[in-house]
Amino acid sequence: MATLRHLVQLARSVACVAMAAAAPAWAGITVTTPDAFDDNGFPQPFNGGVFNLDPTSNITGSAVFSQVRAIERRRTRLLTGPDRELIFTEELDDTGFKTTLVAGEAVSARASVGPLSPVVGESPARARTSPFASQVRTVTSRQLYFYNSAVVVDNGNTYQPEDIYTEGGSAASAESQWYDTWTANVSTTTGLTIALDGSIDRGQVCGGDPNCLLIFPANTDASEPTSSSLYFSATFAVYDLDDLLPCDDPDECSDELIPRTVALYQARYQNNNDDDLPINFEDQRTLSFNAVDGHRYLAFGEVNAEAGNGFQLDFYNTFKLTAVDAPVGAFSSAALGGGDLVSNFAPVPEPGTMALWLVGLLALGRVMPRRLRLGFACRNRLRAIEVLGVAPANEA
Repeated sequence: MATLRHLVQLARSVACVAMAAAAPAWAGITVTTPDAFDDNGFPQPFNGGVFNLDPTSNITGSAVFSQVRAIERRRTRLLTGPDRELIFTEELDDTGFKTTLVAGEAVSARASVGPLSPVVGESPARARTSPFASQVRTVTSRQLYFYNSAVVVDNGNTYQPEDIYTEGGSAASAESQWYDTWTANVSTTTGLTIALDGSIDRGQVCGGDPNCLLIFPANTDASEPTSSSLYFSATFAVYDLDDLLPCDDPDECSDELIPRTVALYQARYQNNNDDDLPINFEDQRTLSFNAVDGHRYLAFGEVNAEAGNGFQLDFYNTFKLTAVDAPVGAFSSAALGGGDLVSNFAPVPEPGTMALWLVGLLALGRVMPRRLRLGFACRNRLRAIEVLGVAPANEA
């Protein structure tokens, strides 16, 4: 009969096989875990994000930052009015940057200039940040360029190809950043598990609405999608604030002192029209470093997503720190009010494991009453012999 330990090991093996099988779908996304020094021997640059952190000062505390923006534009040059004048117009809806510094609070933005490019069902840009976790989503609808492909004669005037047109454009951006300061209470080897889960896809004209009909503006007879764009990046880093190194790279930091990078995870994607979409991405990696008792560490996480004219990027399943492999009490975390970082990431038993435990407890519950009854019978028998000097009545 398989033991609980064997069942857990089997489950882990199946999960590993599933992750390995999914790897080919990650094409286009580059993941690196660079060393503390780059190929030229320079220390990895320090990234303090939007928090303007100065590594030479006494960095303390923790903070989060979420920001989104959505833009939609329509440009037209159409024959208008009774005089059939060729008039240029431009409509623009720009939400501007919407920001929150509240942990766990979502911020969203949506822009629209009319029914030609609706985004159905969700906000084009959304971000949410908590200590140790970032979530971003950008959704843009496929935009079209309508134009005259041949010479048009109207009201005695001649118009060359593409003199008459309507062009749509949409863009969405989402950014999430957080940082936390840790204090090492012991010298120990530490493992940090990072998980990144999301997808990249192309949107559909009219947001996929099956009842949508493309209406060609007057005197236009051709259409094509406007050029689309997408950029995504995710970074997790841990810096030793008590181990400062001279940065000799003039392109990065001149002669400043920067903290040693002890753990680094980077994921990047730049759209390529040859990429096979959708890309469903799921990655989990463990970064290791040797913590020094008494040293202060800065943990930093950042995700940037930008989509335009038909790309959809959904990493709302989060980019997060999921486990800290170190002795309990090894690190104090500012985000936890000085509490234990390791205990905060203590694994919670999975439902299957909990079910096995419950079955065991129920079985134990059925056995214990019988054992208790037997125990009482034995004690009664011994008491009868001791006090009365006779054997119990049920014995011969």
